[in-house]
Parts: sequence; C-alpha cells; structure tokens
Amino acid sequence: MAEVRQAVEACAYGQAAAALMGARAVGLDRSGAVEMVRTVEGWLAGGEGAQWLAPLAPALGRTGRHEAILLPFRALAAAFER
Repeated sequence: MAEVRQAVEACAYGQAAAALMGARAVGLDRSGAVEMVRTVEGWLAGGEGAQWLAPLAPALGRTGRHEAILLPFRALAAAFER
C-alpha cells in the first residue's frame, strides 16, 4: 500500500485506533493487513505483546469499545479484497 487516507468519525478510542493503523499501514500488503487485525484481536483478548498498541491500554477493560478499535484495522484488510 502506497498511502492511506481516512475520514474518521468515531469515539476517542476509534480515532486513536485509526491513527495507529494509519501509521503502520503504508507498505503493507493483504497478508500484512490481516496479520495486523489478528495482532489487535489478540492484544484486546489478552493485553500482551504489540507495544505499539499501548496508547489504547485504557480500553482493554472496556470490551464494549473493542469493536470500535478493531474497525479501522478490519477496514484496511477489507480494502485489499476490493
């Protein structure tokens, strides 16, 4: 991926997640994007690894916000399917 553009209208966690995704997305291919989704899912489930997700640590206990966090990462992976 050469560049990423986003128009984000989300809660603070969603905005932060979108910023983190955008910072890491350039240069990824489909498999890299899918792996990033798995990394975020695993981090949300256990809170370990992926130090780059540390800014989202306050959301670990707020499971109702996990889908908002995952949305930009899943959207990136889905974009490769198009």
